Amino acid sequence: MPADLARHYVRLYGTQADQVIGNARTLAGLGRHFGGLLYEREARYLREAEWAQTAEDILHRRTKHGLHLDRSLREAFEDWLRAA
Repeated sequence: MPADLARHYVRLYGTQADQVIGNARTLAGLGRHFGGLLYEREARYLREAEWAQTAEDILHRRTKHGLHLDRSLREAFEDWLRAA
């Protein structure tokens, strides 16, 4: 795992970081990469454990991923979230 991604998980989730990562042992194990440091596994964790319901919840309220994604990446994430 890249150091910046590990720091991100530890900074945001602390001792719960292992729950975010789950059984992933590679970046591919984290699922779809939406851009920046946002991977599908984190989005799923936020929906399941922290009850995030909207893209706004995930991209801006619980994380600041939205600051690092351009419009097309945000829209692709919103499309995925609606379908998930």
